[in-house]
Order: sequence, then structure tokens, then C-alpha cells
Amino acid sequence: AVDGGAPLAGPEAPSASAPSSDPLLQPFDLKKGLRLRNRVFSTSHAPAYVDPGGFPGDRYRLYHEEKAKGGIGLTMFGGSSTVSPDSPSAFGQINVTSDAVIPYFQALADGVHAHGAKTMIQLTHLGWRTADDVADWLP
Repeated sequence: AVDGGAPLAGPEAPSASAPSSDPLLQPFDLKKGLRLRNRVFSTSHAPAYVDPGGFPGDRYRLYHEEKAKGGIGLTMFGGSSTVSPDSPSAFGQINVTSDAVIPYFQALADGVHAHGAKTMIQLTHLGWRTADDVADWLP
């Protein structure tokens, strides 16, 4: 519908099968061997969907799979993932302090890839802290 009017019909109606000419929706070769289906992506954030122990279980995986089903080209995950025991999780980040996270990452990648999208993680050391509170640890 245009301005609340009737839906477009006839030659001016976009075809559901015609590829878009919008560059944002065109495939993008990021580097040799890595093609994104479009330039639409979701940046890393920590939705606090991790399982006990800080692992990205089913809820976390399904959250990213839904974005892939919706047509996104790249979903970034991890939002400042915990990479060292001296920088504990403060707001539900993924625990990447051991190889125990690898099967979870594999399941997440497999699920997203099955729907045509790619994944990328954000790894960040948040600085040394002795507690995981979010109160006064920033300078």
C-alpha cells in the first residue's frame, strides 16, 4: 500500500522473485572465500541469554537463528565475551575462558549457516576486576 491506499498491482508492483537492485541487499564479498548474502548485519550485544556457566545454549542459538531466517547477512554475537577469569562476566556475557565453549559455538554457527547467514564473535577483555558487579569498577 502506498500512503494508506490500495496495494500496488500491475507493472509497478515489485516482483517477489526479482532480485533487488538495492546495493544493501546485494551479495558482498568480504574477502576471498567469504560471501555475505547482503550487507545487513546485527552488531554484537549481550542479551543475557547464556546458560549457567556462561555458555550460549539453545535460547542464545535460536535468537541468532531467527535473525538468519529473517534474511540477515551477518549476525555478530558475544558482546564483550569473557575471555579471562580475571575479568568475570558483569552482564550475562559468553564465557570464553576455556575450550568448553567450542561445541556451543559450533551449534550456533551450524544453525545460523543453515539459514544462509554468517557469524562473527566480539571478544573483549573488560579489564582486571575481582568481582562481577557492574557498580564502580570503571575508572
